[in-house]
Amino acid sequence: MRGTVCELETPPIKNMILDNFIPWFCDVYGETASEYYPYASGLGGFTMPMICCIDPNDIDNYLDRTTNIQYPDEFYARLQGIVSSSVLAGDVDNKDGVNLMDSILSLQAVSGIPLTGVYTQADVNGDNRIGIEEAVFSLKYAASGSGGYTQTGQ
Repeated sequence: MRGTVCELETPPIKNMILDNFIPWFCDVYGETASEYYPYASGLGGFTMPMICCIDPNDIDNYLDRTTNIQYPDEFYARLQGIVSSSVLAGDVDNKDGVNLMDSILSLQAVSGIPLTGVYTQADVNGDNRIGIEEAVFSLKYAASGSGGYTQTGQ
Protein backbone atom coordinates (compact mmCIF):
# COMPACT_ATOMS: atom_id res chain seq x y z
CA MET A 1 0.00 0.00 0.00
CA ARG A 2 2.71 2.46 0.99
CA GLY A 3 4.86 2.02 -2.10
CA THR A 4 2.07 1.45 -4.62
CA VAL A 5 -1.47 2.68 -3.93
CA CYS A 6 -0.43 5.58 -1.66
CA GLU A 7 1.92 6.87 -4.38
CA LEU A 8 -0.68 7.01 -7.17
CA GLU A 9 -1.30 10.19 -9.10
CA THR A 10 -4.44 8.78 -10.82
CA PRO A 11 -6.57 8.78 -8.81
CA PRO A 12 -4.58 11.44 -6.91
CA ILE A 13 -4.16 9.43 -3.70
CA LYS A 14 -0.65 10.74 -3.03
CA ASN A 15 -1.79 14.37 -3.18
CA MET A 16 -4.91 13.61 -1.13
CA ILE A 17 -2.72 12.12 1.61
CA LEU A 18 -0.13 14.90 1.52
CA ASP A 19 -2.77 17.67 1.54
CA ASN A 20 -4.99 16.24 4.27
CA PHE A 21 -3.24 13.69 6.44
CA ILE A 22 -0.06 13.07 8.39
CA PRO A 23 1.13 9.65 7.26
CA TRP A 24 2.81 7.44 9.84
CA PHE A 25 4.15 4.01 9.08
CA CYS A 26 5.04 1.39 11.65
CA ASP A 27 7.33 -1.49 10.84
CA VAL A 28 5.50 -4.40 12.46
CA TYR A 29 8.64 -6.55 12.42
CA GLY A 30 11.24 -4.06 13.68
CA GLU A 31 12.16 -2.58 17.03
CA THR A 32 9.03 -0.41 17.08
CA ALA A 33 6.69 -3.27 16.20
CA SER A 34 4.49 -2.80 19.28
CA GLU A 35 3.70 0.85 18.45
CA TYR A 36 0.64 -0.18 16.44
CA TYR A 37 -0.99 -2.15 19.29
CA PRO A 38 -3.21 0.71 20.57
CA TYR A 39 -4.56 1.29 17.05
CA ALA A 40 -5.40 -2.39 16.59
CA SER A 41 -7.29 -2.58 19.87
CA GLY A 42 -10.80 -3.91 19.36
CA LEU A 43 -10.19 -5.23 15.85
CA GLY A 44 -9.65 -8.83 16.95
CA GLY A 45 -7.87 -10.69 14.18
CA PHE A 46 -6.92 -8.52 11.24
CA THR A 47 -4.67 -8.47 8.20
CA MET A 48 -1.99 -5.98 7.32
CA PRO A 49 -1.83 -3.23 6.41
CA MET A 50 -3.93 -1.50 9.00
CA ILE A 51 -4.96 2.02 7.99
CA CYS A 52 -6.30 4.43 10.60
CA CYS A 53 -7.49 8.01 10.29
CA ILE A 54 -7.51 9.53 13.75
CA ASP A 55 -9.37 12.68 14.74
CA PRO A 56 -6.68 15.31 15.44
CA ASN A 57 -8.88 16.79 18.19
CA ASP A 58 -9.53 13.47 19.93
CA ILE A 59 -6.86 10.77 19.63
CA ASP A 60 -9.28 8.16 20.93
CA ASN A 61 -11.72 8.79 18.06
CA TYR A 62 -11.21 7.04 14.71
CA LEU A 63 -12.57 8.83 11.67
CA ASP A 64 -11.91 5.64 9.74
CA ARG A 65 -10.08 2.36 10.29
CA THR A 66 -9.60 -0.52 7.90
CA THR A 67 -7.28 -3.43 7.27
CA ASN A 68 -6.07 -5.34 4.23
CA ILE A 69 -4.98 -4.13 0.79
CA GLN A 70 -7.24 -1.42 -0.65
CA TYR A 71 -8.09 -1.03 -4.33
CA PRO A 72 -7.09 2.46 -5.57
CA ASP A 73 -10.54 3.78 -6.55
CA GLU A 74 -12.17 2.49 -3.35
CA PHE A 75 -9.34 3.82 -1.18
CA TYR A 76 -9.50 7.23 -2.86
CA ALA A 77 -13.28 7.38 -2.32
CA ARG A 78 -12.75 6.40 1.32
CA LEU A 79 -10.22 9.23 1.79
CA GLN A 80 -12.53 11.70 0.00
CA GLY A 81 -15.31 10.79 2.40
CA ILE A 82 -13.11 11.55 5.39
CA VAL A 83 -11.96 14.87 3.93
CA SER A 84 -15.40 15.98 2.76
CA SER A 85 -16.93 15.35 6.17
CA SER A 86 -14.45 17.77 7.69
CA VAL A 87 -14.49 20.60 5.09
CA LEU A 88 -16.39 23.69 6.20
CA ALA A 89 -18.68 25.36 3.63
CA GLY A 90 -16.77 28.26 2.08
CA ASP A 91 -13.36 27.12 3.39
CA VAL A 92 -12.02 26.55 -0.13
CA ASP A 93 -8.47 25.72 1.00
CA ASN A 94 -9.68 23.75 4.07
CA LYS A 95 -7.36 25.81 6.30
CA ASP A 96 -8.08 28.24 9.13
CA GLY A 97 -11.81 28.63 8.46
CA VAL A 98 -13.41 30.95 5.89
CA ASN A 99 -11.29 34.02 5.13
CA LEU A 100 -9.91 36.28 2.40
CA MET A 101 -7.66 33.54 0.99
CA ASP A 102 -10.78 31.51 0.19
CA SER A 103 -12.13 34.49 -1.79
CA ILE A 104 -8.89 34.77 -3.74
CA LEU A 105 -8.84 31.05 -4.53
CA SER A 106 -12.49 31.13 -5.59
CA LEU A 107 -11.85 34.04 -7.95
CA GLN A 108 -8.80 32.28 -9.37
CA ALA A 109 -10.96 29.20 -10.00
CA VAL A 110 -13.56 31.35 -11.78
CA SER A 111 -10.83 32.88 -13.97
CA GLY A 112 -9.67 29.42 -15.03
CA ILE A 113 -6.30 29.46 -13.27
CA PRO A 114 -5.23 25.84 -12.62
CA LEU A 115 -5.23 25.30 -8.87
CA THR A 116 -4.30 22.57 -6.40
CA GLY A 117 -5.41 22.29 -2.81
CA VAL A 118 -8.93 23.53 -3.58
CA TYR A 119 -11.79 21.57 -2.00
CA THR A 120 -15.03 21.34 -3.96
CA GLN A 121 -16.59 20.06 -0.73
CA ALA A 122 -16.49 23.73 0.41
CA ASP A 123 -19.25 24.47 -2.13
CA VAL A 124 -21.89 26.79 -0.62
CA ASN A 125 -24.64 26.66 -3.25
CA GLY A 126 -24.87 22.98 -4.15
CA ASP A 127 -23.34 23.04 -7.65
CA ASN A 128 -20.34 20.90 -6.58
CA ARG A 129 -17.76 23.39 -7.79
CA ILE A 130 -15.91 26.44 -6.54
CA GLY A 131 -17.07 29.65 -8.16
CA ILE A 132 -18.28 33.19 -7.67
CA GLU A 133 -20.76 32.17 -4.96
CA GLU A 134 -17.93 30.92 -2.74
CA ALA A 135 -15.95 34.12 -3.43
CA VAL A 136 -18.90 36.29 -2.35
CA PHE A 137 -19.59 34.07 0.66
CA SER A 138 -16.00 34.29 1.94
CA LEU A 139 -15.72 38.03 1.15
CA LYS A 140 -18.82 38.63 3.27
CA TYR A 141 -17.13 37.07 6.29
CA ALA A 142 -13.76 38.71 5.62
CA ALA A 143 -15.49 42.11 5.37
CA SER A 144 -17.43 41.55 8.60
CA GLY A 145 -14.21 42.12 10.54
CA SER A 146 -14.88 39.09 12.69
CA GLY A 147 -11.76 37.35 11.45
CA GLY A 148 -13.70 34.89 9.40
CA TYR A 149 -16.03 32.00 9.95
CA THR A 150 -14.74 28.92 11.68
CA GLN A 151 -16.20 25.61 12.76
CA THR A 152 -16.87 27.00 16.23
CA GLY A 153 -18.85 30.09 15.27
CA GLN A 154 -19.12 33.41 13.46
